[in-house]
Amino acid sequence: MAWQAAVRDRCACGTEEEEVEAVLGIVQRLSRKMSCPRPSECLRIQARERGELDDVMAVVLDNLEVLANGDMAQLARRAGGLVEDVASA
Repeated sequence: MAWQAAVRDRCACGTEEEEVEAVLGIVQRLSRKMSCPRPSECLRIQARERGELDDVMAVVLDNLEVLANGDMAQLARRAGGLVEDVASA
């Protein structure tokens, strides 16, 4: 892959391979977040990375328009849970 060649080239210039790979990982995560076509996808990536993406959170993210309207009861029905569960998501 092209990125593997780039890592080898950077290492040949005196940069540690671990450092190059760490920076590459950061750039790749930023690229995913910044190229999301919909806000819910960006939020989903962030929730997953923070370990906060569960079934209730997924329903909330799939229904941001319902959340914007403040209809917690509707979100709870869609999530199959309680309003309190949705509110804590």
